Amino acid sequence: EGRDDRAAVASLAEADETTGVFSALRDGVAEVDIRGAVAGDWIEVEWVPGGRLGVFAPPGSSFDTGAGRIGVNAVVPARGGGDRAGSGRGAGIRVELPASAARAELRVNGQLLLRRTAEGLLFPGTAAVDSSGSVVRMQVPPTSPE
Repeated sequence: EGRDDRAAVASLAEADETTGVFSALRDGVAEVDIRGAVAGDWIEVEWVPGGRLGVFAPPGSSFDTGAGRIGVNAVVPARGGGDRAGSGRGAGIRVELPASAARAELRVNGQLLLRRTAEGLLFPGTAAVDSSGSVVRMQVPPTSPE
């Protein structure tokens, strides 16, 4: 099973210039915590069928996983001649959340940006949001000083 996921990830990485991991839901819960995202970049979130969540980030990013949870230490690629944030792909961070999840949360740099419960979908953070069908794009807000 793990080997199949690695093969799928390798295939996606070649085609998409990202690397990623999957995790099965735990008791209907999906949690994603992304660290190292740059303010102003866009993160794409897609609601997908099935019972697993996935996160894809630029090569060199590291992941830690557990049942129903994925943590990411994102490596942000150097900006070449173009603005990738304007390309619709942001820094190359993409999150797949299962539509079957009873509860889903996305935190970016410690800020809760998306929460879905039985009551509906909430965007409690300060991110700019662009939603179209099953895809939500959120702009990473500046990190609050602590």
